Amino acid sequence: KWNAYVKAVDHALDRTHTRAAPWHLIAADDKHFARAEALRIVTRALMHHARWLEDQTQVKRARSLKEALRELERSKP
Repeated sequence: KWNAYVKAVDHALDRTHTRAAPWHLIAADDKHFARAEALRIVTRALMHHARWLEDQTQVKRARSLKEALRELERSKP
């Protein structure tokens, strides 16, 4: 039943793989290698999102500073 299994897995991957939640297939016969590779993939994704969050925080800080300066200018006598 191997062919049916492969076909079912391919079908499931095609239907559930998205840009926001991608599948990462790890071809490995060695469980230690597979686990290390899975950790590399997760770490890479976390680093990417951490950089994005930092960028968003910087943008918000810049906007807040600009708004604060505008309010300060408006409040001057």
